This record gives sequence, C-alpha cells and structure tokens, in this order.
Amino acid sequence: MHTQFFLTEDTDDPLAAGARTIIAGEYAIFSRFAREDLVSFDFDETVRTYMAATGKTKRVVEHAIFAYNRLYSLPRLRALQDERRLLDLPRLSAADDALNRLGPDPDPAILAAVDELLVGIFTPKRARQQLPGPATVSQRVNALLGQMNPATDCNTKRRKEREDKKAQRPEETTSLEFYEVTEDGQERAGVQIDTDQAVMTSFKLRIALMAKEAGISLAEAVEEVLTGTVPASKVVLYGYTPLNHDGQRDPGAPIYLQGEGWLGGDAVATIEEWMEHTPTQIVDLNEVRERVGGGYAPTEAMRAFAVARDGVCIFPGCNVPAQRCQLDHRIPFEDGGATTPDNLFSLCQHHHNEKTDRRAFYIPDPVSGDIIWLFADGTYQVTEPSSLFTQQITPVAPRWAETMGARKRRKAKNAQFFATGHRILDDYLVHRNAARCAQEIAELEAAFKMTFEFPMDKLPEELFPDGLDGALAKRPVERLGDLQKPCEENPTVEFVAL
Repeated sequence: MHTQFFLTEDTDDPLAAGARTIIAGEYAIFSRFAREDLVSFDFDETVRTYMAATGKTKRVVEHAIFAYNRLYSLPRLRALQDERRLLDLPRLSAADDALNRLGPDPDPAILAAVDELLVGIFTPKRARQQLPGPATVSQRVNALLGQMNPATDCNTKRRKEREDKKAQRPEETTSLEFYEVTEDGQERAGVQIDTDQAVMTSFKLRIALMAKEAGISLAEAVEEVLTGTVPASKVVLYGYTPLNHDGQRDPGAPIYLQGEGWLGGDAVATIEEWMEHTPTQIVDLNEVRERVGGGYAPTEAMRAFAVARDGVCIFPGCNVPAQRCQLDHRIPFEDGGATTPDNLFSLCQHHHNEKTDRRAFYIPDPVSGDIIWLFADGTYQVTEPSSLFTQQITPVAPRWAETMGARKRRKAKNAQFFATGHRILDDYLVHRNAARCAQEIAELEAAFKMTFEFPMDKLPEELFPDGLDGALAKRPVERLGDLQKPCEENPTVEFVAL
C-alpha cells in the first residue's frame, strides 16, 4: 500500500473496501471509453446495450460514457485512474461538466493545465487524507477555466434559463423591474434588481450593516433604504488582487471578491470606477501574517488573511464558506495562544464547538498548508484547503499573470461565440437600441460563420414614461442608482494582496 493515501484506500477499513469495489465495477464497465474516440461508436446502440447489461437508466449511462470519455483528452488523470481507481462517476462527471463549457474543440493548452490540476487534486500528500469531492472538483476546475478562458466564464444557470426562454436579466448589467401579484386575494407588489457581482456585493453589505446597526431585520433595512427613511451605511469591500513590484495594483489586474469569487470584466470595471472617486487602501498579506493582536478579537485584516488561506471551514468534509465561519484560536487565547493569523483558522459554529469540547484538534502544516485532524478515538484525517492561496501557489497557477495572459489568448471557438452573443443581448438591455444589437449579432455571425438563434430579450416597461427627472420633481425621492453611493460616496475598496 502507498505511504500516502486517501481514506478511501485504507486497506483495513471494510467500508472503504466496499467503496473501492463500486469504483472498480464502474471502471470495468466504462473505462474503454477513456481510450477510444466516441466517433467510432453508434451512440444510440451503445447506450441501449449498456442500459440492458447494467440495468442503469439512459441518463446514468450517458453521463458515465461522457465522464470516462473525458479521460481520453486527460492522459495524466487517465493514468492515475488506471493505477489507483480513485474517481467514481460523480467526480468524473464533475470534471466533464466543468470542461464542457470549452466547447467541442477545447484548447489543448487548457486541457493540459486542467489535467495537471486534477492530478494534483487526486494525488494524496499524506496518509489518511480525505478524498476531494465533486464540489471541490467543480470549484477548482471552474476557477482555473475562468482565468484561462474568461470568454466562457458566464453564469451557466442564467444562460440555461435564457436558453429555456425563461425571461432572465443579464449577469453583468443593472436592470430593475417592478411587478404586482395577487396572493390569497390580497394585492402585493415586488421589485427585482439584477446587476454585476461588485454592485450586488455592495448592496448586500450595506443592507446587512444597516440592519445590524439599527437592530432590525434585513427586509426592514431594505424598506428604509428604498423609502429614503434613513441614509444607507458606508461599507468596505474586501478584494484580493496582485501587486506589481512597486506594491501597487496595475489597472485591469484580476480581482477576487469575498463571497463572489473571480469578478467578470464589467465588475472589475465597476470597482475601478469606484476607486477613482473613493480612497483605496492596500494591505499586503505577507505583512498581515506577522501581526499579533493585543487582545482576543482579530482584526479585519487578519480575518481577510484567514478567508483567503482557508476558503471554507477547515473541518474534513465541511464546505461552509470561510467568510461565514468563526475564527478559532487553535491554541486557546486563555492558554496563551496569540491572536495572529498563524493561530487563527476558519471553523463553522458546529465544528468550532466540537473543537472547543476537545473532541477534535488540528495541526496545520506550515509548508504545504495541509490540516491534520486528530480525533478522540485515536484516528486522524488530513485535509487540503481549497482556497485562493492554494489556487495561486500550485504548479498550474504559479503566477497571477496567467489570468491576464489568458485574456489575451482568447480563441474563436463555439463557447466563445455563444458567450459573446449572450453578452450582446445583455448589453441590449442597457442601451435599448435594437438596430445596434442586430448589427452586432450579424457581425458576430459573419466572424464565426455560425448562426446565433436567440432573439433579443423583451425590454422591461418604462417605470417613468415622462422621464425620471420629471417623476422626481413630483416627489423628491432618492434616485435608485444612488443606492450604490449613499451620502454621495461610492463604496470604499480595500484590497488585500497575496
């Protein structure tokens, strides 16, 4: 047995042995597709044959065939699967689903990078390490694809809703819709706002801060802002960005926002516009790591460091986002533990209580970042944080500059065509010029020699037919657009840099 292994490979665990038997069965049935191009198969006949032989549904068989066939273009991961039989169908399908956004002819360089990433994810670094799950696979692969191929880095759920002709506003533009409904015989009304990640994060932080300061609910805080009863609170957005040799951020550099992930181009532009009119503070995380607080409570900079380092609750198998976790003093403060990032780790309330009750303890590896968990029954587990830090120090992404290079290497491919077309439709909802939209679609189709079959979205009705200024003259209410910058101020942007 290997000295470094996942818990699923534990030869002394009968449950792990049973799980390995299931994977071995899946491998025996479907691994042939990892070595052969599907072009050589009659697909319908093949699916029917496998359905009859396995008793599986059509959907399960199709997903299994596609999942194993993805290994055809990932030779290093295929070799690892041949050797260790680690990946079950959900994990393979997670990788396949993420890579589908590249279209039928993915860039070989991107495939090679994803291959290296997945091999790294499924190569154990310690004995008794927890096997990463499908969610980790999706998150890590999508994060890499978002950097290497930003043209396809869209909101897949919203795109599918548009494809299904369910009216949905675009991801990276701000739109507003008021509506009325009847519920249980009573007339009700509502409002829907769709915008980019930066603006929505600002909205959420403002409302949460107002609710906390006033001791009211989030809904009451929204009502008070919209009715102009109270001014909105000033908020600070925490983003992560690379610095140049002078310790400054270069224009256009990528931004990772807490709770949102990597920002799209429009969201980055929004933040840069805010930065032109409001003070921006840059905090070097290398310096933050050395700070020691004088009391129990960590500083906001320390919390930002922990969020970037941990990503999620560090307890094995827990995926609660780090920004929603408590910061645990690994060595308790009352026992002399310092309030410093190297002694502060993200734990959700449930697992924080478990650690406080001394049912578990953890030891971080300062070199690899792995967390070794020791349990009261004498067993241990090893977790590898899936975070912003680990994404930036792996061989796949050794430099932030890779994101910028990927933006310059966009190639004309199927996914880019449809992503560009959907963006044109998004922009149409802003400029509302049908002739301009039609011309842009025609130019896109000519450039790609393809047909974009999605119609223009139906424009929302004008809320103020006589113009917003006229409506405001009748009743002086605060412009909705100014909700983004109460007291004539945009949000303060504070960057913490790796």
